[in-house]
Amino acid sequence: MRARSLATRHLDPYRAGLELGEGLAELAPEVVFLFSSIHYGGSRELLEGLFDALPQRPVLIGATGDGIYEATEVADVGASVLGLTTDGRVSWHLASAGGVTADIESAIERCADDLAAAAGGRPLSLCVLLADFHADAEKLVATLGRRITAPTVGGLAGDEYRMERCFVYAGGEVLEDSVAMLGAVGDLNCEIHVAGELTPVGRPGVVSKAAGTQ
Repeated sequence: MRARSLATRHLDPYRAGLELGEGLAELAPEVVFLFSSIHYGGSRELLEGLFDALPQRPVLIGATGDGIYEATEVADVGASVLGLTTDGRVSWHLASAGGVTADIESAIERCADDLAAAAGGRPLSLCVLLADFHADAEKLVATLGRRITAPTVGGLAGDEYRMERCFVYAGGEVLEDSVAMLGAVGDLNCEIHVAGELTPVGRPGVVSKAAGTQ
């Protein structure tokens, strides 16, 4: 597998996408993971610029968040991509479903069914899931555990911690109130190990006043 990641801080969505696409063009990725700050809003121009710069249109999944992380930088505003190619050893399949706020369980069921159909019933080696933050995360995980047996990674899209609006990228679409799932089929061995730690710093305090999400 060959991979490349890069980031941009260009404020214009089309120019940002074009810059990212030009950086990935030599790799000719089969799949692209795109993450951006919420500042581009729901503009499809970010995707259009990316696709316009690539020699072939890849499978794409991603989401908005509070800034970006990439191998070389962390930024409050911008977009980052990770492109992968396996020279055809792995096939990538995408599915999405709406209505996660009202019924996340039904949305996951429909998305999983569509993903299985897209993969032709072949077992998944890896699943990546991204969903609108309005989804009930507990129900999401429980339903996902019943339907997907492959190693699964992902999370919820975000904004600037205002918890107002977020977007999921799936193919050439910018979606709201939705979940997207990417499945990998083929010669891909994936193991997931999770660890975490929180170290208290400073003196304990008491919150005396708060408003909204702040």
